Amino acid sequence: MKDWTTKKVYHFDRFIGELKRQGNSKGSDLFSIQEMRKIATENNIQFDNFQGFIDYINEQNLLLKKGPGTFQLRVCGCGASWQLVINENVKLALIPEYL
Repeated sequence: MKDWTTKKVYHFDRFIGELKRQGNSKGSDLFSIQEMRKIATENNIQFDNFQGFIDYINEQNLLLKKGPGTFQLRVCGCGASWQLVINENVKLALIPEYL
């Protein structure tokens, strides 16, 4: 990794990719906060503030809050949201410095 920004983009990509993969595998795009934390831990995906990261990607409409501690991944297909995430400049804009 060149610097902290590259590392954050790398972890962001891996996390969204892993959610997408597991969502496709289980046939559901719904995840609890515990499931997402477990996915991050099992895949050595690290954020300084995990809950802050989840809240932020919820605000960006990549995750939709469906109830207490439950979120819907909005990038399971190849929809517009996933296309935005692929763009490096957009990814950098999506990841605030404090995460």
